[in-house]
Amino acid sequence: MVIKIDQVLPVLIHNDAIGDEVRNLRDILKKLGYNSNIYTRVTTEETISYTYLDKSIERIIIYHYSTWDETIEYILKLPCKKIFVYHNITPHYFYNDCNINTASALKKAREKLPELRDKFDFVITKSNYSAQELIENGYKNVYILPYVIDFNRYRIKYSEIPVPKNIKYKILYVGRVAPHKKVDELIKIFYFYCKNISTNSFLSIVGDYTDVEPYNKKLRRMISYLKLENVFFAGNSDLKTVSAYYNWADIFVIMSRHEGFCIPIVESMYFGLPVIAYNSSAIPETLGGTGILINNNNYPEIAEIIKECIDNKELKNKIINKQKERLKDFSYTKTTETFKNYIEKIIKL
Repeated sequence: MVIKIDQVLPVLIHNDAIGDEVRNLRDILKKLGYNSNIYTRVTTEETISYTYLDKSIERIIIYHYSTWDETIEYILKLPCKKIFVYHNITPHYFYNDCNINTASALKKAREKLPELRDKFDFVITKSNYSAQELIENGYKNVYILPYVIDFNRYRIKYSEIPVPKNIKYKILYVGRVAPHKKVDELIKIFYFYCKNISTNSFLSIVGDYTDVEPYNKKLRRMISYLKLENVFFAGNSDLKTVSAYYNWADIFVIMSRHEGFCIPIVESMYFGLPVIAYNSSAIPETLGGTGILINNNNYPEIAEIIKECIDNKELKNKIINKQKERLKDFSYTKTTETFKNYIEKIIKL
């Protein structure tokens, strides 16, 4: 009999770290010979309503946890083996001023975390940083599986992107435009870059901002107040467009204060971009001793570091070469084999 291994989460989003991970794991499970579907509360053409999870059907459920949602209450009642995949929870206070519903769900997810420790048969998370959080909340036998990334997916024809020609310094940010990502600080850094170093510079911000409109408006006001012209918000972009921006850029910069892993760092490694990142949460772990970590908010100084990483070819190549070595730790072969081993382990439980 074919073993059924299904995944459950609130919603499956396009161009999203968790959404892409769920699709990748589904495809791997099918290649391994398992029957696998995706169940959500908000259904799409790719998913089935979680209410169709039949108690009478024997299966293993993989639940992806990053916020509180009614789906988890439902699956906990099902008499089957369950895997808890912890993607970490953004601190709710970042959203208090821009999306109270999101803030409430995040707060509840964090509060409920200790209660879930004995509800699952197997626990997986994405970094040692996140594993430590679980251990502090009483979880035992926590296993680590970095995000499964098939780098072949980036070998595609890139989209045309709206960036000016003949720009000397091309700075990139990829990720959600959300308060904890501190895009406002990146804009301030870019202001000093233009003021002190070169106006022949361009900042591309690639990522979704639809559910944090007050924060988005704050960023636009800041750009207007600082009289910055060479800043572009690309919005939620497909893989061809995101890849085009990585291929266009000279450097990747992120000032985020909370990351459970940070896939754009790994993508930047793949595209050969030096990474400058704020030293917070799982970021130093994902970098693994590569890139450049920032420990302060000295925006003029960070601007100078960006310039040095672009102009100093010896330094740039050294950073890129170290990042390429680190990238091997996230190879599709390695992460897929780890996932396969975990699945075999839970089947034997």
